[in-house]
Amino acid sequence: MKTRSVLAARRTPAVAMDGAGNAFAVWIRASADGSSDEIWGAHALAGKKWQPAVRIGQQGLGPSLAPRLAVIGPHDVYAAWSQVAAGDGTSAVFVAHLH
Repeated sequence: MKTRSVLAARRTPAVAMDGAGNAFAVWIRASADGSSDEIWGAHALAGKKWQPAVRIGQQGLGPSLAPRLAVIGPHDVYAAWSQVAAGDGTSAVFVAHLH
């Protein structure tokens, strides 16, 4: 049986806040079987509780690197990260519109 700390399974968080006071976070999380990384995120609207985390990135790819957040204007938040393909080792940059 493979065990690991919940905290160890989540790494390199990035946090940002938009002009309206909404908070956003993204991080790398190991897949359930530990074979790949996934990008997850959550948000909290101004004055409210954090919403449940959701997977943002694709499932089943290789290692993820350096998730970042960019706030552009009052309602545009983007996450960007790079991820290495498990099969051939090529790297790609991914972007997701969060809000």
